[in-house]
Amino acid sequence: ARALYDNSSETSDELTFKRNDVLEVIERDYEGMEGWWLCELKGRTGIAPANRLVVV
Repeated sequence: ARALYDNSSETSDELTFKRNDVLEVIERDYEGMEGWWLCELKGRTGIAPANRLVVV
């Protein structure tokens, strides 16, 4: 997925990313958390808000 906006993590399990970064989506609606995806970026795995991403 490509990041539409910058994201600063608010918790230790959330990914920080910049607009146009490409994240690998591992699981959508991770552990029942609607709107949060489990992703990997630069060797780090964490959750990301789906509304800041677009599937490519």
